[in-house]
Amino acid sequence: MSAATSPFERAGGDEDLSAPATWIASAFDAIDEGLIVWDERDRVVTWNRAVLSLFPYLQPALHRGATAREVITAAIVATRSDMPAAERAARVERRLSERQADGVVDVVERDGRVIEIVERRAPRGGRVSLCRDVTQYRHAARAQRECEARFCDGIGSMADGFTMWDPEDRLLAWNDQFVAMNPEVAGHLVLGMTFPSLIEIVASRRFPDTPADERAAIAALRLDRHRNPGPAFEIEIGDGRIIEVMERRTTEGGIVSVHRDVTTRRETQRALERALAAERELNVQQRRFVSIASHEFRTPLAIILSAIQRIESRLAGTLPSDVVIRFQRIHAAIGRLGDLVERMLSSARSDEGRLDPQFSPVDIVAVLRDAIARQATITPAIRVDLRAPDVAPTIEADPALLEQVFANLLSNAAKYSGPSRDVTVVVEAAADGVRIAVRDHGIGIPADELSQLFTRFFRARTAQGIAGTGIGLHLVRTLVEAHGGQVAVASEVGAGSTFTVQLPRTRSAVRAA
Repeated sequence: MSAATSPFERAGGDEDLSAPATWIASAFDAIDEGLIVWDERDRVVTWNRAVLSLFPYLQPALHRGATAREVITAAIVATRSDMPAAERAARVERRLSERQADGVVDVVERDGRVIEIVERRAPRGGRVSLCRDVTQYRHAARAQRECEARFCDGIGSMADGFTMWDPEDRLLAWNDQFVAMNPEVAGHLVLGMTFPSLIEIVASRRFPDTPADERAAIAALRLDRHRNPGPAFEIEIGDGRIIEVMERRTTEGGIVSVHRDVTTRRETQRALERALAAERELNVQQRRFVSIASHEFRTPLAIILSAIQRIESRLAGTLPSDVVIRFQRIHAAIGRLGDLVERMLSSARSDEGRLDPQFSPVDIVAVLRDAIARQATITPAIRVDLRAPDVAPTIEADPALLEQVFANLLSNAAKYSGPSRDVTVVVEAAADGVRIAVRDHGIGIPADELSQLFTRFFRARTAQGIAGTGIGLHLVRTLVEAHGGQVAVASEVGAGSTFTVQLPRTRSAVRAA
């Protein structure tokens, strides 16, 4: 028989296919894995086609009666022709030694294929060699091992505790951090253990003095949260630690649990809450003090102003010019202090929620004239140009609060008007309300500070050296918004600023706003 054929290959077409041996031979030859049968003296008895498909270079050497040494030597010579003879001989002896006991040997071909050879002793003596190409299987197994290694590295490097459970609630994986956070489970975690058994271990060790029925209720609650994952929840451990638990279902129906120690975070949060409560209480006390102090300032200011007015009245026409100037300065100082007191009181009332506008029909131009006249007594050098329509717009508003709005805007315009000393006030009526613009031609405000301008106590860089508290514009916005309106600013450093107040015409529009 030619070495290129299987011993079961038919020599002609007249065989009796009904004979059992023929059927056995056909089945043997149809197996995808390569099979070689050896006798008790380790000589080839038979083989199938798949052997030559796996090892085509064995065709010359594979024949009945060929010894294992001859076949192995032929294979190594064919695939390792560049190897020194001594090394090839050693490889042959090693391979022959491997065949002495049942087992599995991997042979790596030059083309990268991995052929697995399984050696088994036959019951009546001799041996059977099963050969199969496991290249893809080995690659897949290696990729799986690498993936598992990366997964283990990943969960091992986590700062949080980690566990993974399969759809039947059996443990698949965990990391050291989980054991560190839950020392009760140390030495008890095994692959395949169920979640209920783990909870029973934890409950019995974490609450040893708790009655059994209470422990069972605790375990049942934890089991329910585990099987119905929802938002993260916290568990307070007996030693004071707080563990946040987040559980999510996997695409296969299992559960992934992440345990995070949030003790420090919670302690910090509680400390911040205590500090915030203390700060709020301090702010309340400060507002009360400002309110009380401001009320107390009103009486002495009124007495001083009344005394000055009586002196001026009695000595009218007899006072030297320098004394008149001093009296004017006293009036201006009292006016500024009175404005500051009103701002502080209004700001305090706003913070306490006691700002209650009393709405009535208001002639906006008349309010502006009063504010301008009052400003003139404080800063006589400022020239205010009021431009208003012939028919004065009437709106529903609180005249006292509006006068504070425009008094603050005029005071700012006067302080920051620069050498020009000119302020322009423009009133425009609209279908839905009225718009008032107060413009100065002074120092202006940097563009990057405009967004902070209405913040309490904020003062622009260009205001350095000019007296002020930073309360006025914050109060302006508060009072305008209490009327359902808006205030805006446009400014350019060195060219001045324009503050525009938009107020609705009716109280119904105020409520809607």
